[in-house]
Amino acid sequence: MKLVIIDKTIMLFKWHINIFFQLGGQIDEKNIFKTVCCTYGFGNTVHTVAASGNYIFFNKRLMKEVTGDENYPYKLMDQNKWNITNWRDLNKKGTKELDGDGKQTDKDQWGLIQIDIGTAGFSAVLQANRALMITNNNGVLEYNMEDGKCIPAINLGVDIYYNDKTCVNKNNDDAYKLFTSGHGLFLGGATADAVSEVSDMKDDFGVLPFPLGDGQSEYSVCTNWNCMTFGIPACVPEKDDKLKNAGAFLQAYMEVAQDVVAAQFDEYTLRYCRDEESKENLMIGYTAQVTTPSAAVAGDEAVKMGTYRVCYDTPGKAPATTVAANKGISIQALKDLNDQLK
Repeated sequence: MKLVIIDKTIMLFKWHINIFFQLGGQIDEKNIFKTVCCTYGFGNTVHTVAASGNYIFFNKRLMKEVTGDENYPYKLMDQNKWNITNWRDLNKKGTKELDGDGKQTDKDQWGLIQIDIGTAGFSAVLQANRALMITNNNGVLEYNMEDGKCIPAINLGVDIYYNDKTCVNKNNDDAYKLFTSGHGLFLGGATADAVSEVSDMKDDFGVLPFPLGDGQSEYSVCTNWNCMTFGIPACVPEKDDKLKNAGAFLQAYMEVAQDVVAAQFDEYTLRYCRDEESKENLMIGYTAQVTTPSAAVAGDEAVKMGTYRVCYDTPGKAPATTVAANKGISIQALKDLNDQLK
């Protein structure tokens, strides 16, 4: 049993890793990513992958104040210039100290209100720049933090979320409250289902995919790593009829779910989006979503030490320092996991 990639989705023969599995060729490779059913770690709420990409919301009133055009980001998209550099420039222009106390607080205006800098924020920047913390090399998981892309991408994230002084970090509820009350030009780290959370705000809003990595011509949107999916226990032998039966059942389930997801997506966007561009951009982000090997396996604390821990420890520690200190732990953990997957 080997780790394989099928249509952007990580497949593992392991139950506890919370990611979907290859089932003896039973699953339709073309549809699996768009039909896999996910659940977040709260209650029994069930979402599809369509709701779990990383999007950027913007306040149109504030955008008009900053640029003179409430739809300016859409024009950037039309010109293929909705990228991280231009996003940062808008964040800076949108950050204003309003109450005269000399401090930037929730009473003022932020360029960016970010949900979960440590994971959602850095994951989005890494993916936009095609920087993979862990790679899949012909079925073998490999540590990749020293490839020349990851550390620069994390340093870029440090600039965006900390050094630029345009961003405030919030949990979901506080972020929605601050954004809907008109205190942020952009809302980051929000998944597609956040449209319903901001739908009642007084100011008009729009939705964007996470911006292009500089030098990139196509969007690449990270999937929220809290997504969990159906799986088959590794103890089921590959030739066991139970595996084939499970595969046949899940294939049928996915085919039904595909139609349901499409209908729900259409209904959802009609109900909550306020312009056609937002509807289109939700679909752009949906089709550009990627589930990375690190998102699939870094629930293991030892794997996390040399990957996501590098993001969590910034800006207090330089990324290269944390990598040097912890890479041995993650490399051994990946070796152990590879051995289990043989």
